[in-house]
Amino acid sequence: MFTTGQIWAFFVVLIGLILTILNIIEKIILLKARAKEPQDKVESRLVALETWKSEVNQRLDKDEEHFDKIDEGNKVTQQALLALMDAALSDDGSKGELKSARKDLYEYLSKK
Repeated sequence: MFTTGQIWAFFVVLIGLILTILNIIEKIILLKARAKEPQDKVESRLVALETWKSEVNQRLDKDEEHFDKIDEGNKVTQQALLALMDAALSDDGSKGELKSARKDLYEYLSKK
């Protein structure tokens, strides 16, 4: 049979083999995690960029409405200025165009 020393040597070799196998398994798991890390970073950046894009799109939609309102106000104001210049330059002093421009300006301002 085996001597006590041989049994202990076999036991130590067996423990060493088990530890080596566990170490190899741990390294494989660690390498898989490291290989997946760049993909996780890219995915998190992509989610952040998509969130930012939707926020920017919402703000641009609001700004577009705001600019449309400003353009409409400028148009009414410019029409009123043209009516004032026409009235000042006309010899007959007609006030019909001025009244129409005033009506449009009041109408615009009352909608605000």
